[in-house]
Amino acid sequence: MKETKKIYITKSDSLASIVGKIVKAKEEEIVLYIPRGTEFAASRTNFILLKREVATVGKSIVIESVDDDALELADTAGIKSINPFLRRRQRAVSDIVAVVPRGSVRKLREREGVATEEEGEKEKGEEKGEGLPKKRIRLFRREEKRKPEKLDKLESTPGRFVKAVVITTIAAAIFVVVMTILPRAKIDLNMEKKNLDFVGTMVTSAAVKENNFVGNEVMVRGATFSERRNITKAYPASNKKYVERKAAGEIVIYNNFSSVSQTLVATTRFAAPDGKVYRLDNTVTVPGAESVGGKLTPSSIRAAVTADAPGEKYNLSPGVKFRIPGFEGSAKYNGFYAELKDPLSGGFIGETSLPSEEDMKVAMTDAGKSLEEVIKTQFLFNLPPEVKVLNNAYEFKITETKVNEVADKSGKFTITVYGEAKLVGFREPELVQVIGKGLIGKSGNDFKVENYELEYGDPTLGAGGVLNVPVKFKSVWTRTFNIDHFKSEAAGKKRADLQALVFSIPGIQSGEARLWPFWVTRVPKNTDRIIIDVK
Repeated sequence: MKETKKIYITKSDSLASIVGKIVKAKEEEIVLYIPRGTEFAASRTNFILLKREVATVGKSIVIESVDDDALELADTAGIKSINPFLRRRQRAVSDIVAVVPRGSVRKLREREGVATEEEGEKEKGEEKGEGLPKKRIRLFRREEKRKPEKLDKLESTPGRFVKAVVITTIAAAIFVVVMTILPRAKIDLNMEKKNLDFVGTMVTSAAVKENNFVGNEVMVRGATFSERRNITKAYPASNKKYVERKAAGEIVIYNNFSSVSQTLVATTRFAAPDGKVYRLDNTVTVPGAESVGGKLTPSSIRAAVTADAPGEKYNLSPGVKFRIPGFEGSAKYNGFYAELKDPLSGGFIGETSLPSEEDMKVAMTDAGKSLEEVIKTQFLFNLPPEVKVLNNAYEFKITETKVNEVADKSGKFTITVYGEAKLVGFREPELVQVIGKGLIGKSGNDFKVENYELEYGDPTLGAGGVLNVPVKFKSVWTRTFNIDHFKSEAAGKKRADLQALVFSIPGIQSGEARLWPFWVTRVPKNTDRIIIDVK
């Protein structure tokens, strides 16, 4: 079996270099792979010369390529050609060009600029010199300009087809743009309007369950909000006085004795490790311990105590443990005890600062105003954003005041104020709608407010959280109009049909439609190309 070799050429390989590769190959059968766009495949003459030179050295050749033009030229030159992907079979030369009579082959080669075999032999005899091969491969021949033949016309047919397809596609794209993208409709509509004014009173409270309009009074649903807070502030004390004060605070009493509760009467003594005694301010009952699996878990209760004697030495820091002297000598002594979680303070003997009546009065007034501002601020954070609250539409009161007359080292006493505030709010859009429907009448649902001005007088908050407010209302209302529905109805209509549609809608006083470009006679079917301007 003959050996076969596949030779790959580059786009820049010349005929001479290709023939040189074939001559150097030891194999007798050559498969020459030609890529797209090579200089070699640009001329049919190159294939004819290649076939002759390959035959001269006694070898056979097959052209392999994915370039249809290269395969066609190889076929016309009488060289077998295949497409490795399409398994394209060799086609007869007569499939491409007319069969040339035997006597005309020489003329065809002469026109292509290729010498016949006889001419080659003649030229060999004329060559001079020794040591040269008997066979001389003529690789280059200057090609003469020739007139286009039938082959050229056949080769140009695919090009003309591609151009026709491209032109048709562009024309179709332009047609689509002109008919679907460019057309648009601009429709201006002037709707019926009503000017409505009202002067009267708004009544709102949480008790109003349904909005109503009667005469010059508007009932609007309201909501009551309340807030409780306290504040502690320090103020300078202007008086001086000798005092003896006892330390006071709270302790935590534990029952680790039994599951039975234990009552401790007021003045029950609790002794610190250093012997200082503190007494209960009030009677307390310590809950029984919890028994789990035969093991007790201590119960506890907080209780207020006061030192048995005045003085700073009775002031204690957290962590001190107390025993009950009254239980000493019994099993309860170790089962009941107390711990100090917070400081015991206030013990003092000597001259100290004390607030005067004027100091107390100033402090209470200032602390009350500060508490009111704190509650107002809290309302701002907690109120829903849609709720309207008028200035002074609330009430504030102080529910409790505690004064610690014991001045600190800087000579200041403290006052704690407890207070509560209540306010009534409403939703302004509801007020506007109630007034509008009340003034328009039964057709109120067919109108919407376009713009309005609303002035509030001084509110009055009465018993039960009822708020009465004078109001002055000016507004402009226009007919409701569903733009999306109108677009869907207008899409695809002619001018006359569009005009009939416009004036069939209640509340439209006038309208104007403009279609663009000038040749458009219908409203676009694409609603995105329809622009509606309602005035």
